[in-house]
Amino acid sequence: MRDSVPGYQLKERKAEKNDTFWMWLPGRYARENIAEIARLLINGVAKRLAELPIGLEVDDNAIDLIVQSGFDVTFGARPMKRAVQRMIENLVAESIIKGETKPNTNIHLTAKDGKIVIK
Repeated sequence: MRDSVPGYQLKERKAEKNDTFWMWLPGRYARENIAEIARLLINGVAKRLAELPIGLEVDDNAIDLIVQSGFDVTFGARPMKRAVQRMIENLVAESIIKGETKPNTNIHLTAKDGKIVIK
């Protein structure tokens, strides 16, 4: 495990086993760190889509919108996963179900009028 994660502090907790966990310290995260977490979550979605095979590209405007929606000062980046599910996974799933996105294609996502849209 890494010795340092921006915005988090390593704590040791003694129980039956030695346990290590990261504690969120509000206000210590830079916007770049939050955007990196969003990119990691989006990469996970892209890997799952690649199995279909469908490519996923998300531009910086879309990532900025996800960061705005998925970051909370109190909870840190914890709500980010739900934001990615709500704003990207649901949109892509609808597109696939409706037949708008077919295998062997790429999906390009961007932000428009406060929403994520397929280009």
